[in-house]
Amino acid sequence: MPQIEAPLTGWSVVDLSTGIAGGYCTKILAEGGAQVVKVEPPTGDPLRAWSASGAEIPDGEDGALFQFLAASKRSVVADPADTTATADLHALLDNADVAVCSPGPTPSELDPLHPGALLRRHPHLTVTSITPFGLEGPWRDRPATEFTLQAWSGGVIGLGRGDPDRAPAFVGGQVGEWLAGAYGAVGTLVSRMRQD
Repeated sequence: MPQIEAPLTGWSVVDLSTGIAGGYCTKILAEGGAQVVKVEPPTGDPLRAWSASGAEIPDGEDGALFQFLAASKRSVVADPADTTATADLHALLDNADVAVCSPGPTPSELDPLHPGALLRRHPHLTVTSITPFGLEGPWRDRPATEFTLQAWSGGVIGLGRGDPDRAPAFVGGQVGEWLAGAYGAVGTLVSRMRQD
């Protein structure tokens, strides 16, 4: 029986994100056959030590969520303060097709890993940026959490949001993060395929 090649075989993706959304976006791309390199700070991705129950993750081990999101990926460490590591990272980006970012709460255009700076330095890249309010516009620096984003978006029908007789309801499980990751993957695919 002939072996079927995965649809994204040959794609190279650099995951510069933190959190569930970027991790899930790049997991979807990896499951499609892309080679994904997860770039972590020297302290490691914060999700390595996260558990749903709050249980402490022993040193040298990773939490279940990180294991799920990082499956099928290769991990490298890059310290932005180390010029050699930064040069290595840009060499990695020179040979990549896609970079996925989730900038911090106040993304700075001066940051060499800001999506705009990445695109200027590596114009061949498809750069996917996952943020609550985008990189431009009046709300770009506003802080947001899963709870506030659910409140602003109108939430899920049938849970009492907007019903004056009930308290607001919060959908658990970080559903917004998972949806943002799925939409990020779809947007990346569409953008990349238009370039190819």
